[in-house]
Amino acid sequence: MSDKIAANQKILLTLAEAAELTSSSVSWWRQAVRGEKKLPRGVVALRQGKIWKISRASLDAWISGAAVAAPARRRGRPTKAEQVAHRQEG
Repeated sequence: MSDKIAANQKILLTLAEAAELTSSSVSWWRQAVRGEKKLPRGVVALRQGKIWKISRASLDAWISGAAVAAPARRRGRPTKAEQVAHRQEG
């Protein structure tokens, strides 16, 4: 399997490599994997010992926009417009 992957295509990236690809700082990525900031939706972070790694495939998907964020659910009672739309659906 390793001969199928090009030498320059790593599966897991360090935080410095992820920062370089996204034009953001290493400290931002470090805070995101620790949970101090929100990690971009769909990006997978793995810990190997003391070192955090970012999945190249998930980062590429997020950069290209393939990782579409799910719509946020509202809390509480639905609005009248939402109630009417729900009645018309079912």
